Order: sequence, then C-alpha cells, then structure tokens
Amino acid sequence: MSAKASRARDWGAAEPTSPTTQGQPSSGWLAMSDDGHIPALHVSGTPRILVAGIGNIFLGDDAFGVETVRELMQHLWPAGVRVIDFGLRSYDLAFALADGYDAVIMIDAAARGQVPGTLYLVEIEQEQIFRAQEQIANPHRIDPVVAIRMANAIGNPANRIYLVGCEPAVLETDTGQAGLSPIVQAAVTPAAELIQALVRHLLSGHMEQEIRRDP
Repeated sequence: MSAKASRARDWGAAEPTSPTTQGQPSSGWLAMSDDGHIPALHVSGTPRILVAGIGNIFLGDDAFGVETVRELMQHLWPAGVRVIDFGLRSYDLAFALADGYDAVIMIDAAARGQVPGTLYLVEIEQEQIFRAQEQIANPHRIDPVVAIRMANAIGNPANRIYLVGCEPAVLETDTGQAGLSPIVQAAVTPAAELIQALVRHLLSGHMEQEIRRDP
C-alpha cells in the first residue's frame, strides 16, 4: 500500500534519527504529511487513540503486531488511549475502528521489499483505501484494508489511521511454528518505543490546550 510519505529504517544499522517534538527523541520515525510533519491532535475533550496489534502467532513474523502490542500492554497509558491485541479478530477490529477514535495506530507485519526487520510508519488515507485492490480472503490473516472498509460501512471511522509495520523475514512455516524470526524479534522494542513517541506527540496538542486554559 502506498502512503502520502514514508521512511524506512533498518534497525540493524546505525542511522541518525530525525527530530519530532521538541525535547523528545524520535525513536527513528519520521512524521508524514505534506510538510513532513504529523500534526498533533487538537480536539475538544480528551483525545481518543486506539493502538491495535494484529497478526497470527502461528505464521512466523506475522505475529509482529501481536508481540509488539503485548510489550506495550506492560506500560501505563494516559486516559483515552486503548492498547488492544486483536490477533485475527477482524470483526472486532472493524467495530473498534468505527468507534470514533481521533487516531488509530495499527501494528502489523508489512512486506514492502526492504531488509527484514525494517520498521515503517505510514499514514493511511481514505483515498488509498478506496483505490486499493480487493485481496483474496485469507482466514489466517487480517487485511487492514478490509477492516477499514468495514469500519467505513459501519459508522464513524477514525480521523487518522497510521500503520507501524515491520518487514518480515518469515511469514509461514511448514509446521506452523510460533515465534518471530530473530531479526524481527529485535525490532519489537524499537517499534514499541516508536509507538510511544507517536502517542506522546499526538497528545501534545491536547496538553498545549490544557496549559492555555490554566489561569
């Protein structure tokens, strides 16, 4: 799937990161919009953010989203932020996507032709969902495009949808062996740090609004 802008980082190689919000490390992700920056959320009330891990733990690196969200679940999150392991529950994901979140961050294995273990941060636009070709249904995997289309049909889709993906090394094994390949396993913690940085940045607009309200 294409995106308005994207940057891949090979987490196995030393590479300078790009700045994001002032005073905070970037964790290797680059914000994406026409001016190269993800705008913070500015909404009335508490921003609602969904962090959704998806994948099949029996298909090798397809479990990347599940393993990353499990690590994220070990942390405390601000009010309004939900972190959920959806696994293969496509209908549950679609209904969650339609629940009016201000932003959704999906975590999944994403094959984009780069070195295995490369992390991506991609903003998904509704125009891309509309243009994306239909894929053959696979009961062993969730197709994020299908889930977003279902959410659009159900009701109130998120204003912004981001995908944090990892280039897989092994997606299927003959024995259905569980567990990530070593190179993708090594990307789980950096991906979790990336998502934490993104959530902090998205919420920074609300924090600025609260500061302005204080006498």
